[in-house]
Formats: sequence, structure tokens, C-alpha cells
Amino acid sequence: MLRIIKHLFKIQFLMILVSILAGIYYPQILDTFKWSLRDFVIYNSSDSVKKLGNTKSESGYTKKLKAHSDTKELLFTKDELWKFNGADENTEIYLSILGSVFDVTRGRKHYGFGCTYNAFAGRDASASFITGDFDVYNEDSDNVASLKLSQIWELNNWRDFYHKEYVYKGKLIGRFFDEFGRKTSYHLKLDEQIILAKREKEKIQKEKEKFPYCNIEWKEEKGTRVWCTKSSGGIERNWSGVPRKFFENPRLSTEYRCACVNHEDLMSPKIKEYANCDTDAQECYYNES
Repeated sequence: MLRIIKHLFKIQFLMILVSILAGIYYPQILDTFKWSLRDFVIYNSSDSVKKLGNTKSESGYTKKLKAHSDTKELLFTKDELWKFNGADENTEIYLSILGSVFDVTRGRKHYGFGCTYNAFAGRDASASFITGDFDVYNEDSDNVASLKLSQIWELNNWRDFYHKEYVYKGKLIGRFFDEFGRKTSYHLKLDEQIILAKREKEKIQKEKEKFPYCNIEWKEEKGTRVWCTKSSGGIERNWSGVPRKFFENPRLSTEYRCACVNHEDLMSPKIKEYANCDTDAQECYYNES
């Protein structure tokens, strides 16, 4: 009898302990249940996952990430992404740029089989957005390490374009993201390059505002005419300036453009006067081959 009573007390004690723990961790338990239910609903209702089917590969099954609470994000292997290359008219068309995958099906007339940009479909050919080389695809077609900062910025703008115009689907496992959807060291270095490219662009913009473009026209009888106004170069200001040759990299290049220069900046090492043009003239004529 005593043993039975002790056993009952143990059971009662365990029930009390479970009740206390359930009360303390109720929010976490509820939250976990909600996430599990939500993932089940999204995974089983995703057209993309249904079309991929049981696509187990070296990287495992296609996974759904919870990177954003209101966005379903898929992970693709290269083989999985290739299934959306536009060859099948009844299947969506996906492409990847910098490891981000987009559904471009509504642009089938551009990305479909035999169309102009079909070379981008079903793969990541990031470098080709800059090089324009659509004929040859290899393992380095997504390698952008050799691009200049200005080209990196242009490529980043292309990615922003796809985010704006098409449907984002997820990430491609490989050069930019690992099998868990985390950024690779390559991607982190790319992010640094994008920051540097942005700073360079801002620097160039400030330089254009400081040394705005001249107005320019050419006539056979007089040659090239350059002149300055308070709005030349598309920069509204309270001064006109005088036309000068402007060298962005005077130590590295002999290339120049015409810039309108404020009198306080006439001593800049990046500028040079036009031949046969008065120092204070607001317009100049020249004939140069």
C-alpha cells in the first residue's frame, strides 16, 4: 500500500512539474508550433517544390528558409535550377544573378527557348551581364572577381532590377551561398566591393557636380564649340564657369572631357586650358583629331 501511495505521489509531482514548465515556456512552445504548421502549409502548397518533386542531391532536399517571416525562400542546387531553363513551355523559367534566383516566366518571349536571353535561364551567368558573352557557359560564368568596381555596381543594379520587376524565389547553392543559404566568403567579399563601388559612384557624382559637363556642338566650318551656362551638364547652380579640359586620372590617362570650372577651382591639377581660348572665355572653339 505504501508503495502505491509513493508511486501516486511521483506521478502527481511529475504532472505538477510539467504544468509549471508548460506555463513558463508556453510562448516558446506556441511559437514553435506556429512555425512548424506554417512551414508545412507553405512547403506543401509551393508550386515550385511540387514541380521539383523529390529532388534529393548532394546538397540534400530543396529547403525552405525562414529568412523573412512573410517570404518563402527556396534553396536550389545547379541541377534543380537547370530544370527551369525555358525548354519546357509548361514549366516556369528561373534565372540566377549573384546567387539570387528569380522567376522570369512572364518574360518568356525574352528568356524562353531560342529567345535572346535564354542563355541566362536555368543558371547563374552573372559575369555575362557585363561581358555580353552568351555563347559559352562554364563554371566561371558566375565568377565576377575580375570585374571593375563600376561593373560590380552595374551588376548590383541588374540584381535590383530583377527584384523590382520579377518574382524572387530564393538562393542558388554554390559560389554565393552555402547549402544552408548563408553567404559564402566570396559573397561577403562581393558585398565589400559593392560598398566600395557605391562610394566611388558617389565620389564621381560629387566630382560631376563640382566640375559639370560643358555644352558641346560641332559645326564643319568652325569645328567643336564648348560653352558653359548655369545649367550645363544638367547641374543647376549659381555660377556658369569657364570651359576646361578635365582629366579624371591625369597621371594614368590622357583622356579628358570638357568641364565647366568655377574660378575658385582653376588651380586644380585635373584641369587644363584649351589652346587659343581666352582664360576667362565662357566658350571655346577647337579642332582636335
